Amino acid sequence: MRHVHIHVTGIVQGVGMRPFVYREAMAHGICGWVLNAGDGVHIEAHASVKALDGFVAALSEHAPAAARVEHVELMDLAPGDWDAASEQGFR
Repeated sequence: MRHVHIHVTGIVQGVGMRPFVYREAMAHGICGWVLNAGDGVHIEAHASVKALDGFVAALSEHAPAAARVEHVELMDLAPGDWDAASEQGFR
């Protein structure tokens, strides 16, 4: 299992990005959370490497039509850095 923080930047506010991320997370078996912030969308994700690879690819390749994903940054999280509640589903 891998725990990552994903930061998505570009035109990702007010375009249906959070519901899209939720749907993709459910489709890929990802546990974690998604949050809109002033600097983009932040996602904490917990899943197998294969599931995360498909999820991250979908963030750019299948984003909502009104979105424009400019950058997707992944950062591995150490066990003390991730929210254990994120393993319970996706919120």
